[in-house]
Amino acid sequence: MRRNEEQDTDKDDKEISMPKSALFAVGYMESDWIRYAIQDERGRYWTGRGFTKDRRKAFAYADETVIARDMRRILKRRCKGLVRYRLVAPVSIDVYAEAQIDQEEMA
Repeated sequence: MRRNEEQDTDKDDKEISMPKSALFAVGYMESDWIRYAIQDERGRYWTGRGFTKDRRKAFAYADETVIARDMRRILKRRCKGLVRYRLVAPVSIDVYAEAQIDQEEMA
């Protein structure tokens, strides 16, 4: 019976076709400074206006916060027209400390 469930799962996975949209922050050295570029799942680089295969035209980021913000904007534009589903899940965080930490301090 378990084998049939696995086969059904594989079948279901094959029937769902959703474009994979992934962005990556790629680090590289520019002079003595580390910079980041946004790269998509097809190996193209973000120029600030679109994507290109030419790495030299990639928009250079120095701040991880800014690159995360831009990646979110790009993904949001790519998902335009799709239905958004929000899942809320409890989160567990492990904190290791030498002394006891109260909940207010942890928050």
